[in-house]
Amino acid sequence: MVPVTSKEYLHCKILYLPLVYSYLTTPSANPSSEDPTMSWEFFVKHFEDQEKAQKDSKFTWRMTNGSFYVGTSPPEGAEPLGIFYPRTGTLGGCGNHNAMNLALPPDSDWEYIANATGDQSWAASKMLQYFTRIESCQYLPENTAGHGFAGWLGVHTFS
Repeated sequence: MVPVTSKEYLHCKILYLPLVYSYLTTPSANPSSEDPTMSWEFFVKHFEDQEKAQKDSKFTWRMTNGSFYVGTSPPEGAEPLGIFYPRTGTLGGCGNHNAMNLALPPDSDWEYIANATGDQSWAASKMLQYFTRIESCQYLPENTAGHGFAGWLGVHTFS
C-alpha cells in the first residue's frame, strides 16, 4: 500500500487503510447490496465540476429501474448521484455495515503503516495480538496459529 498524492483528492495525502479502500472501490460496494434497514445512502462529490466527477470509475448512477450502476458509461436515462459513501445507522455499526466481513490484512500492510507513521504499535506482530484477542474463531480447530478462540467477535464461515 502506498500513500497517494493527487490533485483529484484536493491535494491531500491519502493513506488507504486495509479493507476500507477495497470495500469502497469495488463493484460489490453497490448501494443496492446494503441492508435498507441499516444503510444511510450518502453520495459525495469529489469535484465541483460534474463532468470531471462522472469520469471517476466509482461514480454511482440510479438507473431508470431503480437499481444502481457504478462506472463511467451509464445506461441511457441514468440519474447521476455521486460517489457512494456508505454509512450505517446501527449501534456498533461496522460489523453489520461491512457485510459481516472480517479479514486480517497481509503483514506488509501493517508494516507499511508502522513505517509511515513511525509508530511500531502498528507492526504486524502487534496487530496480530489484537486480532487474536478479539477473535472467537468458530471454523478452525482450537489453537490454530494466527487465530483467537476466546474473544468477543464470533467469526465463522457461511454455508
